[in-house]
Amino acid sequence: MTSLFSTTNYSKIKNKIESAFERFRQQLSSEFPEWSEEDALLSNLEEFLSSKEMKEFSPLKLHWLKILDDLLFLYDVHEAYEEARDEKLVAEVKDIENEIFEFWNNSEFTQQYKEFLDSGNFKASVKLLPLIEQQAYTFFHLHISKKDFSFDEPLIYTAVPEIGDNPTSLYIGFPSQRVLLPENSNEDLFPCIAIRGRSSGNLILGNKDECSIEIFPNSFNQSGIDLKLTAMEESVDRERIKNALAILKELSPDCFAALQNFTHTLIPVNEPGIVSYSVQSLPGFSCVNLFERDFVDLVDDLIHENGHHLMNHLLTEKELIVEDAEKIFHSPWRNAPRPIRGIYHGTLTFFWALKLFKDLSEYLLENPNQQHFSKEQSEKIHFRALEEWEMIKYCQEDLNWAHQQKKVTDAGKEVAEQFYQELEAFTPVLKKLEAHLTPDYLDKINQLKTRLAEKRSEFNSTRI
Repeated sequence: MTSLFSTTNYSKIKNKIESAFERFRQQLSSEFPEWSEEDALLSNLEEFLSSKEMKEFSPLKLHWLKILDDLLFLYDVHEAYEEARDEKLVAEVKDIENEIFEFWNNSEFTQQYKEFLDSGNFKASVKLLPLIEQQAYTFFHLHISKKDFSFDEPLIYTAVPEIGDNPTSLYIGFPSQRVLLPENSNEDLFPCIAIRGRSSGNLILGNKDECSIEIFPNSFNQSGIDLKLTAMEESVDRERIKNALAILKELSPDCFAALQNFTHTLIPVNEPGIVSYSVQSLPGFSCVNLFERDFVDLVDDLIHENGHHLMNHLLTEKELIVEDAEKIFHSPWRNAPRPIRGIYHGTLTFFWALKLFKDLSEYLLENPNQQHFSKEQSEKIHFRALEEWEMIKYCQEDLNWAHQQKKVTDAGKEVAEQFYQELEAFTPVLKKLEAHLTPDYLDKINQLKTRLAEKRSEFNSTRI
């Protein structure tokens, strides 16, 4: 088993996603419907899939495969629905309608889908299918092909916030270039943007009026990590980001090394109530709330989202868990039942937060006169280290039980054991921290211990 905490092995871990990408590409090649040759758009998509541009991995190419996978799923499920309907298989029709609903309800087109629901799940899906078709077509031309192109009629590109797209700018390709959108038409364009073509470095937009827009290179790069800014957020406090990266490099070098290997792009999130997040089909893109979080939270978010990227690489490499929908594990982070994927992925992702706060706490204990953190920040760091420690310890018994129930594979158990072996090395530092907690923070830790003990008793009683 490759060590997960050796920086020399990160390149090996990353290489695994490239082979998984190729397997995914070949799988999709075999799933095109028989009638695809008769459909011009679908025939072109099939050619794109086998083109030389798709022979090498990039995060955006993986995302395009996901779009294509969604499209092929819809073709398949629509055909199955029509067959079941024609044969009057009522129960099967209902099951397929539920599948259709779940697909659209978990997509970026949820709002549009709900607007059409009065006509029924199937008809609403048929009406929205062209959005997925055009997204597959325009995404390939914008982000993967480097050739100029021109469409006979404008096609809709649905902006992707997870790569930095926003009402004032689009990000094209990887590494990306920024396209500034016209100020007087943002409301009409975003998020569905009509694309006419690309010519000589200009992107041509517009349903009626062609609008050539120069493609500007993105200029911000710090420690190998790009920051995708909207035109309205040029004044974002870049120094906070630089300071966060500098802190990580100096005080938690292992976390910083992991960040440099698995995160390449930061997308500022400036929406009330939206926490930092990332998506599996876009490895290395982290959407980080830079506006509602304090400095300690910012450092935490950078490492937490990177933990998701690393875990997604590992889940791509080998079958670590046997996924099902049974919510039979208590998540201490959500204080709610979760399926095996949620508890496994969560435990190994939040481990990186524990490692971060252990490193920072250790530095604070050894350097009482340090200048990096205020007294309040230092107290929060100690608390966060202990909080994550208690929650990750809680999950160890569940992961062992899940392995016994064959919900975690042998490979998955080996991965988890590496994390818990690292945890043992943290214990001497972590045991010192309660003495440095404020009464309020100590009370929160004690409440957490009590709650987790109650949940352990409750969940264990159901397993007898």
